[in-house]
Amino acid sequence: LGSNEPSKENLSVPIIDTITYEARRSNEVISALYLQEEGCWSHDTQCRNKYRQGLGLVINDLSDNSNLDPCLQSLMTKLQVKAKVVTPIKVRGQLWGLIIAHQCEPRFWQHQEIQFLRQIAEYLAIAIFNHQSYQQLQQQKRLLEQQVQTQSQQLKDALIAAEAASKSKHDFLGSMSHELRTPLTC
Repeated sequence: LGSNEPSKENLSVPIIDTITYEARRSNEVISALYLQEEGCWSHDTQCRNKYRQGLGLVINDLSDNSNLDPCLQSLMTKLQVKAKVVTPIKVRGQLWGLIIAHQCEPRFWQHQEIQFLRQIAEYLAIAIFNHQSYQQLQQQKRLLEQQVQTQSQQLKDALIAAEAASKSKHDFLGSMSHELRTPLTC
């Protein structure tokens, strides 16, 4: 699988189809952090289409599940996963990510465990939506501040031009008034 640590170049690029956070029971459990299996995720799988629809995946025993994608089955074998739950995180109707729980032994996932993961996914979706909305508001705020600053500068320039015109008019009228009051001489 290669190194589990991202290279410095990869950190500036958004990470897609990669595990970016994990919590393991012990160091004996193989890490899946930054795991990126290009072959498994490069094509649209039936699971991915279901995740886009908001449907999750619950597998109590991977050895009993013969209809699982062979690439995913191989990956789960490498990671010593025997049971898993996948809950999609959807933001604004788009698949944003997945919450995945792996178990190293077959188990029957309880309804409340699955509901708990769904609630976490919903809370994350709300938090992500709020963050994106906040970022949009911040961008709009910066744009409006820039527009206000530009208009303020234009008003200052117009005021300076109006004051210069007023002074010129005053000087011209003063000069003309003086000329009209002074008698003409030969």
